[in-house]
Amino acid sequence: MAEVLSISIDQARLIHFYEQFWLGSCMEFLLVKFVLIVLAMAFANACGALYFINLEKKKANTAAFWSAMIILANAFTITNYVEDNIYIAAAFIGTYLGTFGTLKWKQKKKRNQDLINY
Repeated sequence: MAEVLSISIDQARLIHFYEQFWLGSCMEFLLVKFVLIVLAMAFANACGALYFINLEKKKANTAAFWSAMIILANAFTITNYVEDNIYIAAAFIGTYLGTFGTLKWKQKKKRNQDLINY
């Protein structure tokens, strides 16, 4: 009987540990916040892509503007996702989408411009 009680106490501790460290962050997960972080990181990466595009074209004022926007967007995002590791995934997704979307948009814009000039 003591053995059974001992095992159930250990199982209870294990369950508590699991709930505390694995489910704890998921219980506080907010989908709206997750989506906002994705959008903020996408915006930050779009700013980064535009920064490098304008830097290459030697447009100082425009590049400086996008550089400042990168800092502003990242500051907002970092202050929101550091409290819970699940939001790092939102930052990753937003970063990917921001760069991918901006480059696809620029490619489409260039193709349309080439068609007009043809």
